[in-house]
Amino acid sequence: MKKILLTMVLCAGVLFAQAQLIKSDFLAGYGIGENLEKGAYANTTQGSGTPIMLNQWNLSGKTGTNDTGGSNPQTTLALNYGGYAASGQDVAIALAKLESGGRTSIYSLASDYTYGAGTYYIAFMTKVTAASPTTIHEYFALDGNYTGNAQRVRLAVKKPNEEATTFGFGLGGSSSSPSSVSGTFNFGETYLMAFKVVLTEDPENPGVGDGTGTATLYINPDPAAGEPTSSFATVAIEGT
Repeated sequence: MKKILLTMVLCAGVLFAQAQLIKSDFLAGYGIGENLEKGAYANTTQGSGTPIMLNQWNLSGKTGTNDTGGSNPQTTLALNYGGYAASGQDVAIALAKLESGGRTSIYSLASDYTYGAGTYYIAFMTKVTAASPTTIHEYFALDGNYTGNAQRVRLAVKKPNEEATTFGFGLGGSSSSPSSVSGTFNFGETYLMAFKVVLTEDPENPGVGDGTGTATLYINPDPAAGEPTSSFATVAIEGT
């Protein structure tokens, strides 16, 4: 299988000064060439029959030809981005272009509404080495289901044509892939991606999200500065 991109997940330091660090050890303890997923969910039903496997990468419980194809992703050399706290630390995740279908790996954080509403920031480095000229391929998302079946805030890549030596990023907020990509980015170059995610609180259920919100993507923000005034993209979050 041809490698399509490398990505390091997730934030390993407070990128914007006003943000409180929740978690930074998503890849701590991994060596190069190890399997990413430590467990697997049998289905998408959350509860005692499918208990959460906390604070580790797992194969999602999604079913169908576009969910569990391919092999367990492997870890590889760490990525580097000047000025970012996580630069050169831990390892990166090597994602491969599959012959058919797809694979969803999920890092499970909570089984309740701990992160149901509020403002959150996620940052990681990414390096794309190949992209399709015909299909928008998503490779990062957030999920409201710890078994991996309610993906939102979908980041994707695509190149404009077969001969192109650059690619674009796309961002979608609903359960479907982004409808388009934009920008001109270089294969083999490491980019710093930072998301601001605002999940709207249900007025009748304090702390619980109402299924809506917004996601803003910043590309290559200054790690030493505050939140940028302009962004690459902002999308509405719709769903559950």
